Amino acid sequence: VMGKGKGSGRRNAPLRKPNQVGPEIPDDGTPIFTILVRSEKGAKLWYPCGAVQGDKRSKGLVEGMQSSWGKALYGSALDRGIAGTVYKDGSRFAENAVRMFPALRSSINNLQFGYRISAAGMETTKTKLITEEMGMPFLKWIQYKVSSQFDELTGKKAPEK
Repeated sequence: VMGKGKGSGRRNAPLRKPNQVGPEIPDDGTPIFTILVRSEKGAKLWYPCGAVQGDKRSKGLVEGMQSSWGKALYGSALDRGIAGTVYKDGSRFAENAVRMFPALRSSINNLQFGYRISAAGMETTKTKLITEEMGMPFLKWIQYKVSSQFDELTGKKAPEK
């Protein structure tokens, strides 16, 4: 007999591994990008909400990131690519996340996305936070930055992305 407040622990069981979301990891080294989501407020628990299989270009970037200078050089390119994919169709990722994890429903307008890289022959990376700004085309990003700086100087609210 279990005492008060003691259950089987399933409610607090860890999430399944990110590699279990989406396609299987190819043997040829092509990366799988596991897309994760969390609420901006409250617990900082990441929930897997989808996966994107890389292509030859992303495989080259991931292979290049095996060194510390490669991480600095190629990491931002991956961030921009993944952010562009997620935020281009962000509502779809948010809707999927809420459908899979109803606890996120109250935070649907305040979700953060991140990703992990999995590939054959490498350890899965730590979760990397991505922002909508990272996925903006260059000219739109410049416009957003200039406008945000101007608004900070004048005390106005920054424009919507």
